[in-house]
Amino acid sequence: MEKFGDAERFPLTQPPSEYFRRHCWVAVEPDEALLPHTLATLGDDNLVISSDWPHDDSAYPHAIDEFLGLDGVSDATRRKVLWDNCARLYGLR
Repeated sequence: MEKFGDAERFPLTQPPSEYFRRHCWVAVEPDEALLPHTLATLGDDNLVISSDWPHDDSAYPHAIDEFLGLDGVSDATRRKVLWDNCARLYGLR
């Protein structure tokens, strides 16, 4: 943004990362080995789980077990990805 942004045509009042945090969601696969790196970059506020069911390459019926077995993911983040963020995304709370 700083190097190639077009401030005259697209006057942003905040950095693009802030718009992303306010308006975008990322679905993670249950066996997402790179999730700890994603968490370090994006945080855990806009991540939700994706089981990819009913596709035949999904981890169903063991998707949640695989997600819970990922290394480097705290219990608080697991709760957010599995429930809190989903509820917020769909307006359930």
